Amino acid sequence: MKIIEKLFGTAKSRKISLIFIATGILLMIAANIVGIADNLPGIILAFISICAIVLAFVHHWTKLRKFLVLLIGSVLGFPIFAVLHNLFHGLAIMAKDIIVVKQILEILDVSSFLIAIFICPVGIIVGAIGCIVLVIKNKKISRV
Repeated sequence: MKIIEKLFGTAKSRKISLIFIATGILLMIAANIVGIADNLPGIILAFISICAIVLAFVHHWTKLRKFLVLLIGSVLGFPIFAVLHNLFHGLAIMAKDIIVVKQILEILDVSSFLIAIFICPVGIIVGAIGCIVLVIKNKKISRV
């Protein structure tokens, strides 16, 4: 139960988290129906769905440090996962004769690509907006 409280906060914020998760799932289904392969509406729906799912986990945060960790981790994660994508893709091509290894490398290739393209930018945006909001909020509190 403590893990759930750490992830989703109080009972009220858990309800909001469930709404965000449900919205994210529905938007991801819509993105898959529309299609995300070279289709801007589908890509936008997928991006917004990931935003909703990330917000489900961070909307109750009140400490600037958590948003800074999210921001810095996402900024550092983007080039790391981009390089990993290229590395796994190249290794998968080299291992074309070893079917099991090739399949594993292709899974890692696609996973790294999706993390670099969808999750890291969402983490950067949510982390930056969270930092800005908390800085403004803390300045207003200190002025009063």
